[in-house]
Amino acid sequence: MTRTERLTHRWSIGLGIAFATIAAVATRAAADDNATWSALNALVESAPFIPTRYWSQGSDFPDLTAIYFSWPGRFSRQ
Repeated sequence: MTRTERLTHRWSIGLGIAFATIAAVATRAAADDNATWSALNALVESAPFIPTRYWSQGSDFPDLTAIYFSWPGRFSRQ
């Protein structure tokens, strides 16, 4: 790998970790606060092309899981 490729790879990993952390914090905040819950549900509904509701079907908390999957960096199931 070239120096540029390594740098790009490191930035990609760092951004993925940052977005996953933000998604986890937002999901936790949505569980505790009704205003945050409403705002994050509106975010989920504003992007119908992302199948967050489908991905969260098997969860015990499908609404929270859909919010979690709606954040960038969490668009793919792993």
